[in-house]
Amino acid sequence: PGPDPLPEQAQSQASTAVLARGHQPKCKFDLVTGLWLESLVSCLQRDAEWETYSYIIVHLGAQLSNVDLFKGALVQIKFLRRVLCEQVSNESFREPPSSTGLKKSDVAICIFNALTPLIAYATMVEQPTRNDSDELVRSFLQGIGGQWEGTSRGCIHSLSICCLEIPASVARSYPTILD
Repeated sequence: PGPDPLPEQAQSQASTAVLARGHQPKCKFDLVTGLWLESLVSCLQRDAEWETYSYIIVHLGAQLSNVDLFKGALVQIKFLRRVLCEQVSNESFREPPSSTGLKKSDVAICIFNALTPLIAYATMVEQPTRNDSDELVRSFLQGIGGQWEGTSRGCIHSLSICCLEIPASVARSYPTILD
């Protein structure tokens, strides 16, 4: 973060030249959201550059909050959810370099911030499986467990949203939640 991170002042109105598509571009200004998500997942799984990885996890949650932007890329959304939930479950997300002064719990907070908007997509995916929704709930429960400092509050908030959006998955986890 520094002064004037962009080379020029951002416009106050939305672009009329850029269109979001889930699959194939229609003109040279189209943003193919499916390919964008595939690239992000690839970086989350394999990218060795901390700067790239950290940029993605910091901004991913805000991007995913724009459901209309990604509703044409539900297959990739489902894959992203699976990868993030797996990384939470296995604790396999990146450890920040010691030079940054950050902790793994800081990365976990960003991962949970990216998982929260994915709740909205849980019912939009074609043929949602019971495990898809259950996996989200289990991930948030793991965030409440206290192994990562600072994740409990956000995960409780996310579980509250899950109660409304995917109530059956929350109901299956009631014994664990109460414990």
